[in-house]
Amino acid sequence: MEIANPLDYKRSAILFVDDEEKSLKYFSRVFSYDFRIITSTDVESASRLIDQQADEIAVLITDQRMPKQKGVDLLKYSREKYPHIVRLLTTAYTDLGDAIEAVNTGEIFRYITKPWDIDKLHDHLVDAMNLFLAREQERNLLVGKRQAMFQIAGNIAHELRTPLLSILAAAKGTANFMPSLVAAYKKNRLPEDDREPIRDSHLATLSDTLSDIIMESNNSLTIIDILLTKIKGVVIEPDAFALLSMRDCLNESLQRYPYRENQAQMITVSGHEDFQFKGVRQLMVHVFYNLIKNALYAIAVNGNKGLITISIRPGDKQNLVYFNDTGPGIDATVIPHIFDSFYSIRGNQSEGNIGIGLAFCKNVMAQFNAGIKCLSEPGLYTEFVMSFPAIAGNESK
Repeated sequence: MEIANPLDYKRSAILFVDDEEKSLKYFSRVFSYDFRIITSTDVESASRLIDQQADEIAVLITDQRMPKQKGVDLLKYSREKYPHIVRLLTTAYTDLGDAIEAVNTGEIFRYITKPWDIDKLHDHLVDAMNLFLAREQERNLLVGKRQAMFQIAGNIAHELRTPLLSILAAAKGTANFMPSLVAAYKKNRLPEDDREPIRDSHLATLSDTLSDIIMESNNSLTIIDILLTKIKGVVIEPDAFALLSMRDCLNESLQRYPYRENQAQMITVSGHEDFQFKGVRQLMVHVFYNLIKNALYAIAVNGNKGLITISIRPGDKQNLVYFNDTGPGIDATVIPHIFDSFYSIRGNQSEGNIGIGLAFCKNVMAQFNAGIKCLSEPGLYTEFVMSFPAIAGNESK
């Protein structure tokens, strides 16, 4: 296979890991003309090298059989910490178990047996580098799209937030004086006044209207905050973490979420369990906001038929939060993509469905050293399961 642009292949490196010095020298000699090659002799040193040069490494190809640790251990490490690196496995043992383990735990791009066919191995490396470059281009496009969206959203949010805050302040001020104004009107209205009197029911409506204005203004400000937080993305500083109660975060989310009509009645919290986790309160609240929004949308699509059930399950090794809705469910072909940025299963993005909510959730959870996954059965349910490491010395409430 011919190389289309040799300069692109030299920008990033291929890391080859093998405990045999001869193999390392041979690999470098054969492929260094077309690629930038880095080598390492064992999993431990290769892991350190990846940590130090992750931004420069495009492809990882490792032998399977090495002292102390296997190549698949390095592939798994790379997948978990640096998923942008394309991973290949090579071994002299054509054992099917090695291939299966590599696919399952390392999510490898190719499995290559020894002795090598140099031309075929060259083609595999070209394919791997092409995949890396395609993904890199996609990542750059996403970054540009996110920056443009954040700038536009920031400008819109500024234009909306100022009048909303003015409306909110005016409504609160008027609400404070409304009881006195109504009492004064009732006391001083004259029977001979030729203007039609304001009915008591209408006077009561004035107070209710002000409450509605305050509520809708607060809800709109909350929605603006949610949108900006999701678009901007999150990088949490270490000193921002605190020991938090999951139930407190959930309760705050449920109390502050901007519901419509009878939506709050669709949500049930099962049980009274709680656990502590290390995180940032407002970000956890925003994660719940997003899951609530998606679940309510799913139920609306289902003809407003369905329920949302949330349960907190403390455990010895990990703590879980289950977020279940009995909406229409999600097709199995869609689930692998729902945490991707700008991927939306809703048809009309003009309705605010820009596909960043679940990507935001996954990002936040990863920085909490926690996980999130989706289970669904079309026509029956969708369930998000969030898993948090148990904290030693902190008993669940």
